[in-house]
Amino acid sequence: MQLTIVRHGQSVWNDQRLIQGQQDPPLNEAGRRQAQQVAAALAGDTNGPVYTSDLLRARQTAQPIAERLGVPLVVRPDLREIGMGAWEGLTEDQAREGDPALHAAWKRDSIANRPPGGESYHDLFERLRAALKEFSAGDPAPVVVTHYSAGRALIAMALGAPLEAVRWFRLDNGSLSRLCRTSTGSWQLVALNDLSHLTPGGAPPPYD
Repeated sequence: MQLTIVRHGQSVWNDQRLIQGQQDPPLNEAGRRQAQQVAAALAGDTNGPVYTSDLLRARQTAQPIAERLGVPLVVRPDLREIGMGAWEGLTEDQAREGDPALHAAWKRDSIANRPPGGESYHDLFERLRAALKEFSAGDPAPVVVTHYSAGRALIAMALGAPLEAVRWFRLDNGSLSRLCRTSTGSWQLVALNDLSHLTPGGAPPPYD
């Protein structure tokens, strides 16, 4: 069994370096191009189905993949990005200026601290737990289109790693990551943040 995790293409807010969280900006031109390149890279490599976050930037990435593979597109709200609360729509500098102490604590430890009105990584892990269980027990080669923090959390959970492991992974816009299930039932990470299918682009932002 193979699980492919796709981070959505670049959005207009990614390009502006705004914290998105669960806000819903669309892909920009570069992101739409990335979505097509991901779809081409997956053609013939997996038979889906394609699961996607309900946020627009993920759905716009997932749609050409499902169409290229000729498989169903399944929208799952539980795959959406971690909620960033009052910081959504701000730059990192603006978030820091609004509450320097909380922002500093969050930068030191984003596992134990959360943005005002946002989710913690504990919340995110719990939200994703049922989805990962279904992926593990269901179709042999699902594709999951999700977000920066949510994708890292899925990888950490599949590997049985602690919450803190989300810091070990980087997922750029339009990247592919793959895990394979062994005969003993454990997951192995066989590709992380693969960008070989993309044309060169700009530097990725720190958040989805």
